[in-house]
Amino acid sequence: MELERVKLAENERVRKLAAEDLHDEFGNKLTRISLLTELIKARLNGHGSEVEDLLTKISDNSNQLYQGTKDFIWSINPENDSVYEVAVRLKDFGDDIFDKTDVRFNVSGISESLKPLMLSMGHSRHLMLLFKEAMSNVLKHAGASEVTLRFSVRMGEVAISLADNGKGI
Repeated sequence: MELERVKLAENERVRKLAAEDLHDEFGNKLTRISLLTELIKARLNGHGSEVEDLLTKISDNSNQLYQGTKDFIWSINPENDSVYEVAVRLKDFGDDIFDKTDVRFNVSGISESLKPLMLSMGHSRHLMLLFKEAMSNVLKHAGASEVTLRFSVRMGEVAISLADNGKGI
């Protein structure tokens, strides 16, 4: 039992170090690429539209890669294995994706009671991918005016639901 505890602690330490190193390396470099691209575009000052289109593609790709990297780094950090951290991250994503749209985004059930509920390694990433895809699909296809993300705990089990008032499949 003690050996398992030591292995788990070491695994979490390595995950945390990897997350920190990846954040520093990828995050800083991708941000720099994006900023340099924007500087070049500003210096073109409307001249060279064919180059400007390429620079826009570079900037867009680096921003998408940065977001994907940020999500991956978040998912391997053992501090984010709690249901509470997943709930907050999903709420933030929903706030961002539905902001500046006609869709009202509601969230319920995020509370301190979610903090002690831990997920197995990798489950937070799967939940994030699943619900981010579902929210994106609601925005693209449902024609909804309201979306609700709900968290509940009953007898130690967590339920997460996403519902919308859109047209359905």
